[in-house]
Amino acid sequence: MSLSNMEEEEEEAGCEEVERLFSNGDFYTGQWMDNFRRGTGKYLWTDGCMYEGDWCRGKTMGTWKFSWPSGATYDGFWVKNLKHGKGRKNYVNGDYYEGEWRCGVQDGQGKYIWRNGNEYEGQWKNGAISSKGSLLCANGNRYIGMWEDGLPKGEGRFLWVDGSFYMGNWSADPNEQTGTYYPSSVGPPKNRDWSPEVVFAVDLKDCKICSAEAITIFPSQKTLNWTAVGRLMGSWVVTGTMMIV
Repeated sequence: MSLSNMEEEEEEAGCEEVERLFSNGDFYTGQWMDNFRRGTGKYLWTDGCMYEGDWCRGKTMGTWKFSWPSGATYDGFWVKNLKHGKGRKNYVNGDYYEGEWRCGVQDGQGKYIWRNGNEYEGQWKNGAISSKGSLLCANGNRYIGMWEDGLPKGEGRFLWVDGSFYMGNWSADPNEQTGTYYPSSVGPPKNRDWSPEVVFAVDLKDCKICSAEAITIFPSQKTLNWTAVGRLMGSWVVTGTMMIV
């Protein structure tokens, strides 16, 4: 057995199972050690938010699930109360993102699926689609190329389902758009008069990233005041006021 596993088992053995109702109405049930939430546990806020997963000295750490009263959920890795690592966020409007997070926002490789069937897979930076990625529209058309702040920017290619495609430099500024249209080898050309501006005005119109719900302040960031409302190992205990840091 490794040293880390032995340490984890020792910590788990030292944890107590508690249920605590705080004076503000919040409720915690799970493991407790040295006056901190430590191990696994569930925390419920009075506004309907709920966290269930791992704790380390009072802070959310490791893998866990957070749910909002709207129905939105996040299931994945957290570090010091921030989404960090791989995880999946289900938004209240039916969209979802699955991939890498850094310091609370999408950052790295990830996939975003819109409720209308559009799909993006590629790179993210600071919560926005950036760098290289592919957008597959519900109608079968596809854009493959570079992005910046959620829009095509730089070299890219737009492909129609009939096999025709447009390749060139992309930008939200029409003056910076340059490229060439290549007709399909099957059937008459259908998109010869097409312009890259159509992608921005039509194909990307509904490809907005759903706004994130505001997270209730985490238990590790507020003062907990509670009196004679905790239950430890099956018996009621009198508790006081403390700051979780």
